[in-house]
Amino acid sequence: MFASMRAFFVAPVVLCWAGGVSSSWARDEQAGAEATRELLDWSLWWTSDYRETDEVELPVLSGKVPDWLDGTLYRNGPGRFEVGDRRISHQFDAFAKIYKFRFSHGKVHYATKFLKSAVYNESLKQNDVIKGMDMYAPVPPRSFEERIKLLTAKNDNALINVWKTGDYLYVTQDGTLTSMIDPVNLDYRGYGPPIKDLDYEKVQRAMQPAHPQRRVGGEGTINTVITTTTKASGLGQNYMIYEDSPDMTRRIIGSFDLPYMTIAHSFPLTENYVVIIAMPLEIHAQDYLDGKCDAAVGTMHWMGDKPTFYYVFDVRKTEAPPVGVFETEALFFNHQVNAFESQGDNGGTVLNIDLIGYDNSDFLTRRETFGSVDLMRDMHRLDEYMRKEAPRPNLRRVKIDLHGNRAVLQKRIIKDPSGDELSCEMPRINDAFHGKDYCIFYAGCVGINAIENGRMLQPMKLNACTGEGAYLSNEPAMYSDEAVFIPNGDKAEDAGVLAVPRLDAVRGKTVIVLYDAQTLKEVARALAPFHHPSGVHGRYFESADSEAILV
Repeated sequence: MFASMRAFFVAPVVLCWAGGVSSSWARDEQAGAEATRELLDWSLWWTSDYRETDEVELPVLSGKVPDWLDGTLYRNGPGRFEVGDRRISHQFDAFAKIYKFRFSHGKVHYATKFLKSAVYNESLKQNDVIKGMDMYAPVPPRSFEERIKLLTAKNDNALINVWKTGDYLYVTQDGTLTSMIDPVNLDYRGYGPPIKDLDYEKVQRAMQPAHPQRRVGGEGTINTVITTTTKASGLGQNYMIYEDSPDMTRRIIGSFDLPYMTIAHSFPLTENYVVIIAMPLEIHAQDYLDGKCDAAVGTMHWMGDKPTFYYVFDVRKTEAPPVGVFETEALFFNHQVNAFESQGDNGGTVLNIDLIGYDNSDFLTRRETFGSVDLMRDMHRLDEYMRKEAPRPNLRRVKIDLHGNRAVLQKRIIKDPSGDELSCEMPRINDAFHGKDYCIFYAGCVGINAIENGRMLQPMKLNACTGEGAYLSNEPAMYSDEAVFIPNGDKAEDAGVLAVPRLDAVRGKTVIVLYDAQTLKEVARALAPFHHPSGVHGRYFESADSEAILV
């Protein structure tokens, strides 16, 4: 029933300045003019684009695409916010649209298609937004009777992430109905991947994190299926952690029961352990059935006086209980950065988990929040929201001592060149360091003092070991999505390029910009024929992987 609570953990990485506060009226006026210029057509980034295309070659506007770059960056996110007279009120409920940039021999090719899911097709057929539970109420709102009737609708609008198991490329949501897409033309290929004995119709009401994990040093996909359980004490959840192999077989690593319902979007994985994090954000499903709220977000309640639990499983075992259950003070998070194992003072194993953490769930559970379309299209209201109401996420490390049977939550401060403490989201690393000791990651960040002066997230290179951060170049009216690191074959952690999709608001189109990940200097940029709304996540695959044809 709650599988449609799927896309609700992302904070789009955006790039703009909203103008500084000056003691003089003249400087205020100048800053306001500069802010208006830099926010030129900001609303376009939250506006539908219905156009689709098979592969076309893109013009390279500047620089030179590296000859060694040979693969495809796939991107997922919202593409359409309205059908008929009904419109979506938040990015998380919009219709999925996939696009790609294929790099080969110094050239860039592009394609984009809507995900032709059951939700998408039925909505167009009925000229209305026909989907299960809305994360946030649409406009105009539905009646109570309409909301209850739609609970039986499929929830297969997978607009969050892109993943690959074996030869199958597919898109994900925070639900089990993942959909395969053709890696060449992006056409919809039905539910998948085709795991042996898995019936997608039977699991469609379950939840599943939109961020699978690759087995460290292997090819398997690790994730968890979350189903609702009913007991005398009330509704709870069962978590079944599994590994899918490239040959389409599933192995159950372990499972556990949680005495309440919560959400899960990502999870940490080290070489030998997977950790499922249960936050004290409780879903009270009856609130929706009783008409106390009109969307999924209304069922979510932050219980900040309760702990966050960490269920640790050994990925080498099969159908085994957790090796330990740990707890820290309350923590809300969207995305984990990386996790790795080290040796503790007692000689035992310590799990080091880096997360982008929040003090509470306000980012998600406010009625109007970042990603609310009306808010995003009004730069004056958005400026006020960012200054006074927006959460301040930052890097936090959870250290779990398996031998000492304890967990500790630490805040890790990273500062920009001016010394301002950074608030960040949408982290990405060099995948060669996945599950291993690391230092460098990339994310959208803003200084705490800067955000209080109206500034917003910019792409940055961050060092978790030294606490230092460096900005990529800033340009007026250019808004950046998630930066994806692509290695060039060198062993250095930052040897490669960053691929950053950006909305060029002057041209009204999306560009793909490549940066040297070490120097942060621009390498090349190519211009797409259309614009894409603020997106969610993407994944890069080498050409040998990305061009496999589905059967």
